[in-house]
Amino acid sequence: MVSAVCGCAIGLRFGSSPFPPLILCLVFTLLAILFRARPASSWAVQAAVICLFWMRTAYTQTDITAAPELFTGGSDRAFVSVIGRVDDEAGVLREDEDGRRTWSFPLLVEGLHRVGDWRPVKFDVRVIWIAAGAAPPVNYGQRWQLDGLVRNDEFARGPSALVLRASTENARLLGEEQGSFLRAFCFRGRRACAEILSRGMEDFPDQAGLMRALMLGYRQAMPDHLYDIFSRTGTLHIVAISGSHIIIFSGIAIALIRSLGLRRTRWLYFLAPMLILYTLGTGMAPSADKPYLHKG
Repeated sequence: MVSAVCGCAIGLRFGSSPFPPLILCLVFTLLAILFRARPASSWAVQAAVICLFWMRTAYTQTDITAAPELFTGGSDRAFVSVIGRVDDEAGVLREDEDGRRTWSFPLLVEGLHRVGDWRPVKFDVRVIWIAAGAAPPVNYGQRWQLDGLVRNDEFARGPSALVLRASTENARLLGEEQGSFLRAFCFRGRRACAEILSRGMEDFPDQAGLMRALMLGYRQAMPDHLYDIFSRTGTLHIVAISGSHIIIFSGIAIALIRSLGLRRTRWLYFLAPMLILYTLGTGMAPSADKPYLHKG
């Protein structure tokens, strides 16, 4: 617990890129494994936990001065222009017969224009984008400029209560692959797993969307009416990746590792990377960090 708090404090104080603490975390983890028979290994474990939560905080830190009122001007809604990076995988809420798709994705806003000049910010918003059939698909790491109506929504999907609605005419793709390579790799694996889960369920989109949300953290793929039901009944935590998911995944991974005939002392070499990749691939939800917090 103390190590986790220290890591969060360092992340809030120094911020920076998540890659330096990630590298340090891997180094301390390797040292803890190599010298596990010595008392100093416990210090290496604590240092690895500090670096892990430093990385987590640095990655998710937003500009606390960029309050929602900065976007809406104190009113219920406002028309704004934003520049930002797609910060997670995008989901298609629905697709019309004419080929138009309604996308939902989190955007890490880097620039805001409402009144006056552009202002640099760092804040998360949920984007609902109605795209024409010829519009490019939305992927993690893309950089967009979007113009649209932003408003507060207490039932918004994600950590931010701000929802920005835009259309094809008010969107411009500025760049590709500007996110983390590691997260992009994990998301590609999650998409492959989602496709496998959806096989044979083409006629049951609601059930397929719910299964993807339960197992892979695909909340954005849930139909609106199902999401509203979970949200209004206070059971939305059921579809959040949490410690129970980590435990189930660990059990499956241990069964696979044991089938290879490896000694228990070597399980950590395979189990730790698998858990880290699963946590990254499912969106690094705060509820998924709890098992690591308890271990810290």
